[in-house]
Amino acid sequence: DEAQSFQDEAQSFQDEAQPFQDEAQPFQDEAQPFQNENVAVDQVKTVPQNVSTNKAEKIQKYLFDTIGSRCGLENVYPDNSWEDVITQMDHLGKILDAGSLKLAYVKNGDKVDYVVIPEKEPLLLVMNTKCPRDRVLQALLQKNAYLT
Repeated sequence: DEAQSFQDEAQSFQDEAQPFQDEAQPFQDEAQPFQNENVAVDQVKTVPQNVSTNKAEKIQKYLFDTIGSRCGLENVYPDNSWEDVITQMDHLGKILDAGSLKLAYVKNGDKVDYVVIPEKEPLLLVMNTKCPRDRVLQALLQKNAYLT
C-alpha cells in the first residue's frame, strides 16, 4: 500500500540522516515511527461527507484558474490520516536543516499520486500521474494565492 511504501522510503531517508542527528538530538528524541496505515487507494475516490471543504474548493478553483483543466487534480479533501507522516517529515526537515515542510508530493507508482498540504487539518490532493507536477507544486507554494 502506498502509505507503507512512503513510510519505508521516509525511514530510509531518516537512516541516511543518522550522521547529522548528533547535532539535532532534541528532534530525534521526539521522532516516532510512521503510522499511517489508514490511507487506502479506494479512499481517494470519496470525499468525507461531514468535512468543511472551503479550503479544498479554493485550492481546486486556484489550480484550474492557474494551470487549467489539465492540472491533473482528481480530488481534494481534508485527510487527518496524514498527520503522523507530516509530523515525521517536518522533523526530518529540521534534522537535515531543510526547514519546515511546506508540501509533500507522494509518487506511489499507482494510478494516482498525492500532494499533501500540511495545514491544521491536512489537505490531500489526489493527482493524475500525468499531471504537470512541477507547475502544480510551484503554484501550490504560493499559499496566499489560493487562500484568498
